[in-house]
Amino acid sequence: MAMQAGYCCLKPYNIQNTKKFMLKFKCKDVGFECGFVAKGKTEDEILSQCATHATKDHGMKPEEITDDLRNKIKANIHKSLF
Repeated sequence: MAMQAGYCCLKPYNIQNTKKFMLKFKCKDVGFECGFVAKGKTEDEILSQCATHATKDHGMKPEEITDDLRNKIKANIHKSLF
């Protein structure tokens, strides 16, 4: 049986109503033993949440959030379904 347009795996599929993606970052992915997860629509939102988290929960000073750490965070931001 050939698949018809509008069907995926024989179930109705409406492209307009597919789930949207968001960005997600897990603090543990850059080496911290931490359950913090940042979620947002943009990389800048994630980086802002991470900076606040790093200073508040890890006691880091703003100058300790180096370009190297920012790059590690950026490399570990992944798309996720809402």
